[in-house]
Amino acid sequence: MTELANLKFIVETLLFASDKPLTINRIKEIVGNNTTSEMVRRCIDELKRTYEQSHGFGIYEIAGGYQLRTKPEYQPYLVKLYETRNEGVFSNAALETLSIIAYKQPITRAEIDSIRGVDSSSIIRGLM
Repeated sequence: MTELANLKFIVETLLFASDKPLTINRIKEIVGNNTTSEMVRRCIDELKRTYEQSHGFGIYEIAGGYQLRTKPEYQPYLVKLYETRNEGVFSNAALETLSIIAYKQPITRAEIDSIRGVDSSSIIRGLM
């Protein structure tokens, strides 16, 4: 495997794993080994061309860096995906009750009610 091909895989891995845009300088800093800006830019350009032709995601320049992102035309599918994932989200009242239980355990329902100032029985039932 050539040095540039290996660098391309490294750049791809870094962009995939990063939760924020990576600058060319940051990529060079991570890779080391006398890697130049031109080498990193060339790898990014090659990956961009590959992704544009055959993938549902691409490399986009954002905030002075580069990031792997889903292509805009596939955004409606992600909205559907994340709508179904929100089923397990706790309400503020449930989070408050859980916090009290975690901090004060062991604790009775009456003590929870006293701290919260409202009846917590339905929330406790839901949490159980």
